[in-house]
Amino acid sequence: MHFQELQIRAKLKKKVLGWAVVEKARRRQNARATNLKEGDANTKYFHLRANGRRRKNFIQRLRIGHGWAISHQDKQESIFAHFSTMMAQPPNRLKDLNWEDLHFPSVNLDTLDAPFTEVEILNVIKQLPSDKAPGPDGFTAKFFRSCWPIIKNDVIAAVNSFYNNRCADLNLLNKATMILIPKKEGANTIQDFRPISLIHAVAKIITKILALRLAPFMNALISQCQSSFIKGRSIHDNFMYVADFTKTKLRLCS
Repeated sequence: MHFQELQIRAKLKKKVLGWAVVEKARRRQNARATNLKEGDANTKYFHLRANGRRRKNFIQRLRIGHGWAISHQDKQESIFAHFSTMMAQPPNRLKDLNWEDLHFPSVNLDTLDAPFTEVEILNVIKQLPSDKAPGPDGFTAKFFRSCWPIIKNDVIAAVNSFYNNRCADLNLLNKATMILIPKKEGANTIQDFRPISLIHAVAKIITKILALRLAPFMNALISQCQSSFIKGRSIHDNFMYVADFTKTKLRLCS
């Protein structure tokens, strides 16, 4: 084989390997984007990952301390104990703040107690994502929008029962189906799984109504020091403040 031919083959091999690396990175990014977009949507992607029909989606075993939970009963008890501890009520505080001495501004929140109206409920239903995976009731927001003229009286009655504190049977509408999605290949500890709670549609509607009512008051209730998780604010503002402060301090010291 001639020397020139060996050089050409080596160059071609480098190009192929280079394109392979790029393609691998592209597919990895696409997988992440798909997981973010369809991770809990009512799509074939979600059900293939969540329903356990394929063997690799079945949790074969879980590492618990220095041992393994292999039987269904042991895995169930381990998962239940883990999330019960994570979501349990915190212990009683030994100290408290004197809120009056902090002089927080007074905000009128009387509108939060207003009765729920049909227009408000329908507006919330229209804002709910239509393709999210359903909860134990099996209904998506698309169903509520499509069948609103037929079911509106029942939905309004259910929401108003919550408003009137008739919550004796609220647990029937406040249950959730928890799905564990592996965060990585070869997940074998409870921390390697991302829990997704699929809740009843009525519970979603009630919480969305309350959230939308509270949203306009968040800027007045939450200090400007809290720059994230508030609509219109960005966590990057903190970095900009620190950078500007550092530049100003250096300028004064020079």
